[in-house]
Amino acid sequence: MLFGFYNLLKLYSGGVNSKHISNILAKIKSEKYDLVFLDSSVYGKLARQIKKLTPNVKLVAFYHNVEYDFIKKIIKTGGLFHFLRLPSCFFNEFLTAKWCDKIIALTNEDKQLINQYYTDKKEIIQIPISFKRIERDLKGNEQISHSNEIQVLFVGSYFYANIQGITWFIDEISFSSKIKIIVVGKEMEKLRPLIDNSKNVEIHDSVDDLSVFYERANIVVCPLFYGGGMKVKVAEALMYGKKIIGTELAFFGYEPEKCPTMITSSDAEVYKKVIENLNPEITTYDESILHFEKYFSYSSTLKLFHEALVEK
Repeated sequence: MLFGFYNLLKLYSGGVNSKHISNILAKIKSEKYDLVFLDSSVYGKLARQIKKLTPNVKLVAFYHNVEYDFIKKIIKTGGLFHFLRLPSCFFNEFLTAKWCDKIIALTNEDKQLINQYYTDKKEIIQIPISFKRIERDLKGNEQISHSNEIQVLFVGSYFYANIQGITWFIDEISFSSKIKIIVVGKEMEKLRPLIDNSKNVEIHDSVDDLSVFYERANIVVCPLFYGGGMKVKVAEALMYGKKIIGTELAFFGYEPEKCPTMITSSDAEVYKKVIENLNPEITTYDESILHFEKYFSYSSTLKLFHEALVEK
């Protein structure tokens, strides 16, 4: 704890300190790399040192979100402790933008924030979240039956945005007994005292394999009202062929208007209507799989990564 606080005072971020930087610089110098890829926006002090030591190395950084903006949103919801992270985060994201040759952002919103906070002169390439797809046939999978029970899946760890979102969903919507809400995520058992015990809610804490829950779900819900960046859980749900209902924030970067199985809403009554009208025999939708294949699979983003990492 004290060591982490010391690193914040020294304006280090992302778990990187002076010893890490020295080791990485020695490795780069000895191996004579042509390219270094930073898989975070908060390694700015490292980026600066790399460019000073080896100015000819191509340096590319991946902004998975704009962390400074994200931390500010956390603070507004009561996470005042995170205020300590703001100076080091801003400083490092600024240095990353200044010293890297190219920047990758997940969404157009993130591109705009990078331009707003740090630079409008660097090339920023937008590359969305992508996964290696699981092999499955496009056949409108209907073989999983819940005896007329509709399974509603929420995936997320015990984190302020997830807690607020799922408690809103459970508290605001009264479902019939045929609806079962499945909550899966690290430390989510802590959610139990916060929800109505009379609701048909099942909680699974820190599971090893999410696939069985996705396979059985009739729909995935993403009622998120705080946070930033693209949500991995949305790409996962599309990959598994799920119908998804979520807020505009949850769908940042996913172009839901192009996919009929993605429903955007912040209205509890819309959630209720969509879920109550589901066919319990249908768990998989080809439209979701095809949307994933076209925009969020490895094959769909390979050309963009080639442009960022290989082309000059």
